Amino acid sequence: LSARAYLPERAEPWSLARGLLRAALAVDRDVAGALPGPAVPALLEVVPDLADLLPEPPTGPLDPATRRPGSLDPDSRQGGSPDPAFRRTGPLDAASRRGGPLDPASRRTGPLDVASRRGGPLDPATRRALVLEGAVRMLVAAAPAVAALALDDLQWADPDSLLVVADLLDRVPGLPAVLAYRPEEALPGGLLRSALAGLADRRQVRPVALPPLALADLGQVLDAEIA
Repeated sequence: LSARAYLPERAEPWSLARGLLRAALAVDRDVAGALPGPAVPALLEVVPDLADLLPEPPTGPLDPATRRPGSLDPDSRQGGSPDPAFRRTGPLDAASRRGGPLDPASRRTGPLDVASRRGGPLDPATRRALVLEGAVRMLVAAAPAVAALALDDLQWADPDSLLVVADLLDRVPGLPAVLAYRPEEALPGGLLRSALAGLADRRQVRPVALPPLALADLGQVLDAEIA
């Protein structure tokens, strides 16, 4: 599982995490199923690619697993079986329970858009917490299918993505990781230095200093990139 940070995206929240999540989806599309429901609308704003991978809302009669108290489960029924019209599109809102035909908003059968997945606007702190939790859960779900985590140019990573990486490595302590960065561009006391120091306290870390490429080696890299 690999991704790279880029200098022009340093000020863009979740930029490195976005690349990691797309890499995880390329490994296993089913990792989208690890998302907690409340995190879906927030994470869709970061990775719109998820929209096509999330389940559609129910459109037929409700089975016991999808019935919720207060909708069509036996405990909440009063006075006999519910009118068949109430079973048309899954769990019904209050306006649809009054006995009339369902309004168009209640008949939605395609993939849920961002607005329909949340109960109201999210404040920035809540949205950030939901994106962090959703991103980490997806990456944790992908971890068993990958040999290692490889991240390059972490000195340019945005702060939110560094939190995702640190949380992922805390939750999957057996996941090998190669974290590459330029020490001269990682500010003392900065978030990257702090994150690396924290990882060194919680797992075995082996620093490896890579010398600059020789001119001949640099030529080989350029030839490979151009080819």
